[in-house]
Amino acid sequence: MIQFEQLLSEAREKMSFADVHLKKLEPILGPTAQIETQLHGYLPSLVPGRCLGSQARTRINSSPQQSSYPTEYITIMAMSQPVTQQPTAAAPGALMQPPAGMEGVPPGLEYLAQVDQLLIHQLLELLEVLTGFETENKYVIKNAMGQQVYFAAEKSDCLERQCCGPARAFSMSILDNYQREVIHLERPCRCGGCCCPCHLNVLEVQAPPGNVIGYVNENWTMCFPEFYITDPAGANLFFINGPLCPIKCYQDVDFPILTADKGSQVGTLTSQWSGCAKECISDAGNFSVTFPMEASWQTKVLLLSSAFLVDFMYFESNNNNN
Repeated sequence: MIQFEQLLSEAREKMSFADVHLKKLEPILGPTAQIETQLHGYLPSLVPGRCLGSQARTRINSSPQQSSYPTEYITIMAMSQPVTQQPTAAAPGALMQPPAGMEGVPPGLEYLAQVDQLLIHQLLELLEVLTGFETENKYVIKNAMGQQVYFAAEKSDCLERQCCGPARAFSMSILDNYQREVIHLERPCRCGGCCCPCHLNVLEVQAPPGNVIGYVNENWTMCFPEFYITDPAGANLFFINGPLCPIKCYQDVDFPILTADKGSQVGTLTSQWSGCAKECISDAGNFSVTFPMEASWQTKVLLLSSAFLVDFMYFESNNNNN
């Protein structure tokens, strides 16, 4: 009994000491902090040095034998402040969550209001890698977090793909995560380049399908690649120019996006280096497009669409033709 009273006295002293220090922590823990310690029954059953976790309650029950000694209750419960998790990259295959509908924005294009960068990854076609047989291109379009926003699929004639290669005509359907076609692209068979000034490349952009919102037009030059993005009436909206030699050689290739008067840069279209192995065995490329967050959905659709024309003109090759 004397030993028990000594232990009880020591426990009271320690808890009184802890209570003083916990009160000092009250301004740090905030008004939601509650400190409660419960001790019930026979104190020798308490394991010295045992730590109580955040938002945890530990209750020490009495021994199986009934005790005639007075019962003391001391309770400790520390509630810590909530921890804010930092944003991390999305898991592979994750889909971007659909935003709420926006007035004046076609269904499926509301995603664009939440991004200022889109990543375009062309899928590797095994048949094309093994045989050199040109297949229809497919792309996954993601946001900066790696979440899938859209999926793009080419439709073109098989014979034209083998004979005309990158100059082939094609239509491109861009689908949202609900498999709805939200953007449609049309490109006729064109040669382009400095040798064919009368047969330059043009890409028609429809969003939603059937509603033409603009064009991506190749501009004739002797050296540097140039494009004008226009509205349906033909008025210039943006200007894109590229390097003298748009070839990926262990580095990215940038195409600055400028205002129509070439006064300021508003974004960048970048063809990204994919690594030696992928670049050697396939023409499947990766692109990124950056634009102002506050830009209209029409502007973002037009700038996104320009990446596909640049890809076909400068980074799409046909092994059979070469």
